Formats: sequence, structure tokens, C-alpha cells
Amino acid sequence: CFGTPLSYRKFSADISWGLTRPHPHLCKMMEFISTDDHYILHQLVQCEHALWICRQTGAFSIHASWDLAQESNPECLGAIWGLVGKLKIHPMMEEQLVLIRECERILDLPDASLKSTYPVYRVKSVSLIPISPNPPTLEPPL
Repeated sequence: CFGTPLSYRKFSADISWGLTRPHPHLCKMMEFISTDDHYILHQLVQCEHALWICRQTGAFSIHASWDLAQESNPECLGAIWGLVGKLKIHPMMEEQLVLIRECERILDLPDASLKSTYPVYRVKSVSLIPISPNPPTLEPPL
């Protein structure tokens, strides 16, 4: 799954963002998994929990990693760097998940005590995945 590119809709962006606190999980890629009822974001490095998004309602929930074994038809759609959130472009359209496909670390900002730093990343590309019970139509790899 790690080598599978995610390519539903690719949009390039030059968005830089920083963190207010160091986040130990930020620099780890996540698998983006689709099942009949959920999208699941699971870190590739050992992690006991995963973020689940209901494909009918768009509700977010945290589940134990091993709960994936109870889901039907799990399929890894690719590896991503993060989730920005949900986006509703138009009232007549489905909500979309905004997933970070590619980013780069551009600098480190020192905290007030100068004992640690906070990474700043530039998001280079994102994908929009419709929150829908219908399976996502993936384009060919980019």
C-alpha cells in the first residue's frame, strides 16, 4: 500500500503552515483505507488508533487499529501526509475530504524558551475525496 499513489483529484497549492506545538505524529505517512462504510486514516508506523470517517454521514471517530479487521472490503487507496478537513464546495455537491498528498518541511521556528523548535511545512498538493457511500473513482496514477 505504501507505494500506491493517491490520485482522485489533484490540486496544487503553495500553502505554508506552522504549528503552535511540536506534534510527534506529523512527519509520519498514513494509509488511506476505504471500506464499504468508512474511510480510515492509519499511520504507517506503529499506532494503536486510527481516524475513521463514516461514508454516509461524514462523522469522525477514533477506533482501535485492530477494528479494521472487522470491516468488509478494506482497500488501501494510497499513502498521505495528513488530513486538512472536510470541504463543501456547493450545497448541491457532496462534502469532500481534503487530504495532503505531498508536503515539504521548509524551516524550523524556535519556541519562546529556545529549547525546541516547531516545524513549518509547505503543502504542495492535496486530493479531494467525496464523502459518499459510492466507491471513489480514482484516476490513473500521476
